[in-house]
Amino acid sequence: MIWRFETGGQWREMPTEFGAWSTVPNRFRQWRDAGVFEALLEKAAAEEEKARSKGAASKSKTGKRPKAIPRWKNDGASGVGKNPG
Repeated sequence: MIWRFETGGQWREMPTEFGAWSTVPNRFRQWRDAGVFEALLEKAAAEEEKARSKGAASKSKTGKRPKAIPRWKNDGASGVGKNPG
């Protein structure tokens, strides 16, 4: 299924190592209807939030929290938000 969305190809153009082309879209529909993708996204979001909350409380090796970078120094080459003075 990832192949299909990465390449934009038709289901019938799938490489033969994936099996019969008609199996893939049928399985995709079954998984969609069963809520498999929603469950995966929810699980990934929960894991990301858990990792983010751990990272926010962590300290560097010196025992100090890292200094925040002022927003105007982190805007890249766009020039947007640069400190004028």
